[in-house]
Amino acid sequence: MDIHTRITAALHIVIGVLGAGMMLIFALGTNWIGHFIADSAGSDGAVANFFFGFGAVVAGFFALLLAAEAIAGIALLKGSPTGRVFTIIFSVLGLLNFPFGTAIGVYSLWALLGNRPAAAGAPGR
Repeated sequence: MDIHTRITAALHIVIGVLGAGMMLIFALGTNWIGHFIADSAGSDGAVANFFFGFGAVVAGFFALLLAAEAIAGIALLKGSPTGRVFTIIFSVLGLLNFPFGTAIGVYSLWALLGNRPAAAGAPGR
């Protein structure tokens, strides 16, 4: 496994772990906003429950995707062909996340799909 594949795996692990943590903060933030709105409007808590439910569903969905990305990075680091396929899929999805996701996605696709020549003096060429 070359250095670029290992860097790609590490990047996707870091993105997955940090993103899942950010989704936890998002869920807690929407819960706080719901309670703030309910308290300021004198509501009975239905608004808070709506915001908590909305935040939990959205954060849960994205946290699962980000956890899967971290797992794909771990599988790629171990040399699994399935991890390679899933990392390519997450790299393509990351292209939509401008600017950092785009940069990491382009680098990951280059590292995983590029045909780089063997080093000078390497056996087999």
